[in-house]
Amino acid sequence: SDLSRDEGRERLDVVLDFDQWPRVEPLYLLLSRARWTGGFRSGKQHRHHSYDGVVDHSPQAHELDNYRALASLLGVASTSLPRFDPPGQLAPSELGPDPYVVFHLWPTGFRGELKEWPQERWVELGAELKARGFGIVLTGGPDDVARSAEFAYRCRTQSLDVIDTAGRYDLVSLVDLLAGSRAVVSVNTGIMHLAAATGALTIGLNGPTSEARWGPVGERTRSVNSCLDGCGFLHYG
Repeated sequence: SDLSRDEGRERLDVVLDFDQWPRVEPLYLLLSRARWTGGFRSGKQHRHHSYDGVVDHSPQAHELDNYRALASLLGVASTSLPRFDPPGQLAPSELGPDPYVVFHLWPTGFRGELKEWPQERWVELGAELKARGFGIVLTGGPDDVARSAEFAYRCRTQSLDVIDTAGRYDLVSLVDLLAGSRAVVSVNTGIMHLAAATGALTIGLNGPTSEARWGPVGERTRSVNSCLDGCGFLHYG
């Protein structure tokens, strides 16, 4: 390859490591031969010693603010809210029946099941919204198709019609779907943050997650936090 013939020509100027805990990324950055590297100093991880620039990762700050602090190493003062404008990839006929509310039941990541909300609660909420004239659209990724179909069937057995879109849309199309909704109710996962960035009214459901660390960020966001003992404990790493 061109890279193998002339490694210097492809040498990176700056690399920032936005991860906080695994120790393999600092090794990657060291091997990259980048002219300048930066990353987090995380408690008890001893992963920052090879970086040229370092900021402390704070477990008391929202993760977005930690990322902003890292960007400040490059002189970037990040203050704007995350934003995705609807690309118009979905035609109005491909969106849910207006007005509709999006339900996203499926968290991701290690032990993601701890972030789930009981399905009977979703059915109860769906029935309440149906009584107020809203349709329900379910979202999910390819790995969620089977479970989403099972939940949709459960809803229909209880006279709650839902539109199941799990696995149907890519992320670009999902921006249209989320932005066109009257609200998005989601467990704390990537779709929740994507919905908030589209400007949709976004309600994030927190069990083990803390609103202060991982809550949705945007002008039209709300967090519902569990009052059970021990909730809000999650700190990756």
